[in-house]
Amino acid sequence: MQSRKLFSITDSVISFQQALCAVAPIAEKIEIRWKEPDNYDSWDCIAKGLYEGFILIGIRSSKEGMENGLLPFVRYDERISDYSNRSYIAAKWQNEIYPLICLETTSTPFDTCLLAKIDTNGKLNMTIKVPIRERKFVAVLKGSSGSKIFDSISY
Repeated sequence: MQSRKLFSITDSVISFQQALCAVAPIAEKIEIRWKEPDNYDSWDCIAKGLYEGFILIGIRSSKEGMENGLLPFVRYDERISDYSNRSYIAAKWQNEIYPLICLETTSTPFDTCLLAKIDTNGKLNMTIKVPIRERKFVAVLKGSSGSKIFDSISY
């Protein structure tokens, strides 16, 4: 019997950030803008595809992701007002969990997390920006048996 391996949510988000940084100069060569506020549909498509490939596919196919009728994930850079019936990736910051909306550029490419501050019912209160450095990330998986938080998953 083959043993399961652990997949760190933090490692996958950092790998996603590194992929964005690697693809940005390639996109610039064909005039796809990635810096806010000039990034549009082409860059959004690239970023969402990398997020799906580096983070969400692994979670959906994990033991944890296949159990209990997993609710749909909030897509990368999706601005929603209610997180109560969605699974999501979140940053742990100041002993709280904040859903990740997207990565933005402050000083260096994709060095800042745009996060949702939600209330106990999952409703959006406001957005905040924090540096990505030294940030820990988790997956909040919601399904028929409730909500569970994972900092790593098995595959």
